[in-house]
Amino acid sequence: MTLDVDDELLYWTDSTYQNIQRANLNGGNRRTIVKGLDKPRAIVLYKTRSLRLVNSPILLEHNW
Repeated sequence: MTLDVDDELLYWTDSTYQNIQRANLNGGNRRTIVKGLDKPRAIVLYKTRSLRLVNSPILLEHNW
């Protein structure tokens, strides 16, 4: 699991359904954002800034 404090989102991997999901911190607006992964086990959120200073999150997942 990883927490995006700025955007108030929680991201997690689900090895049973082989995907990455996210939701608001209150549990609402839950959605699958990546499907078809092979047993994802870890996740890191790395935020960058574009030239227009807009946050662009990058998700990195790891299969052990």
